[in-house]
Amino acid sequence: MRTGFLLLVFAIFSSVVFAQQYPPEWIKYTMGGYLYDIESDINTNDISETKFKEHLLNVARTNLAKQVRLIVQDNSRLNKSAINGKSDISYVSSTVFQVDVELQLVESETYYNRETKEGQVIVYINKAAAAEYYKKEISLLVNTADNALSNAQNYLSSGFKNRAKQELANVLPEFDKVREYFSWLGLLGLSQNEITNLSASFNDREQTIKRFLSDLQYATTIYISCSADIFGNTYDAFPEAIKGELSGKGCNFSDDVSQADWIITVQASARKYNSFVMNNQAFYVAYADAKISIDKTITSQRICEDELSIKGSHSISFDEAALVAYKNITKKVGEIILKNIEK
Repeated sequence: MRTGFLLLVFAIFSSVVFAQQYPPEWIKYTMGGYLYDIESDINTNDISETKFKEHLLNVARTNLAKQVRLIVQDNSRLNKSAINGKSDISYVSSTVFQVDVELQLVESETYYNRETKEGQVIVYINKAAAAEYYKKEISLLVNTADNALSNAQNYLSSGFKNRAKQELANVLPEFDKVREYFSWLGLLGLSQNEITNLSASFNDREQTIKRFLSDLQYATTIYISCSADIFGNTYDAFPEAIKGELSGKGCNFSDDVSQADWIITVQASARKYNSFVMNNQAFYVAYADAKISIDKTITSQRICEDELSIKGSHSISFDEAALVAYKNITKKVGEIILKNIEK
């Protein structure tokens, strides 16, 4: 009983002495709102004050990082002992540690007595500030994922599968980087309810992106080279109309030939045919002519070569008649392409 009492007195006395050997303003960092490590030593090698304090700071940062990793992973035992009058930390663990505490979250203060050459440093992490930092990082990733999914859907609607894939592939690795933050949140005192809500949003976006990418693996990808003109003037709407016809049937488009399953070449032009008057009403007739070639990328095999001409008529002008002809030929060109790539 007497021995137990003496040990208790010794422990209380030791804690008082411990508190007194450091600047009193540091005590607040030891009261529960912070993760911290304090290191001290005597500058026996007479190195500069700056270098000596930096040495102690490096030791403190390393020890703080290790302590945090041990707590987060809950997979080790931590023993602190005094060796040769210096504080040291020994670890028994099956885990390999990396000293990678987020340094932007670590703050520090230093003290140096030029007469005794004794230096003390403290490094600490404000739990509340750190929790807010990690919450923002997780929320930022969720928002980034939402934007990527929206952009990918827009690309896919336009038939650009590879652009959609790249948009999502750029975001997916970030989930592995941010996943560890959830371990910190519990350590930093965030409520379980908040952690659960953040985790639900995080997991939902990650799984949605993975499903989206998986679905994109099986769609047909086309590289299309398409030119068109109306009586010598470039007609840019025709290539887009062809893509619209094909994307509605599950095709996607790539700007990179090597990423495409098929290479489609379409050359189209409009020509005037004739005009006539019927019941005092003028009519104009034009033709849209198209040459189509289809190559299979993986074998470099020409699958199809075809030509077709379709007319259009209008009461206003040959230009309007040509637009009608292009509208009529668009569907036929799409049918020829789909018939050959779906064989």
